[in-house]
Amino acid sequence: GGSNGGSNPTPGGEPAATKEYTVSFDSAGGTAVQSVTVKEGSTLQEPETPVKATLSARYEFAGWYCDGRQWSFETDVVSENITLTAEWELAEEYTKVYPPKS
Repeated sequence: GGSNGGSNPTPGGEPAATKEYTVSFDSAGGTAVQSVTVKEGSTLQEPETPVKATLSARYEFAGWYCDGRQWSFETDVVSENITLTAEWELAEEYTKVYPPKS
């Protein structure tokens, strides 16, 4: 048994190397958004807004959510690997579908 573990925390010592975390974006049916790597405790830069439209409807982007809460890019800091999921609101429903012109 050695008394020197070597992994003892050093209270008041120099801070450990800054951790980095991966933030993934799930656009929930919208256009793909690249994941980013951010330093621990720093805010996240808002990515490009995804776009979502189907043949029968168009959707309005309503924000990024993490664990059911809207993410605030100004104030929320990253402290772990997270996935932000896009929230969509139905903007326009195409009820009339015209037959294609021949």
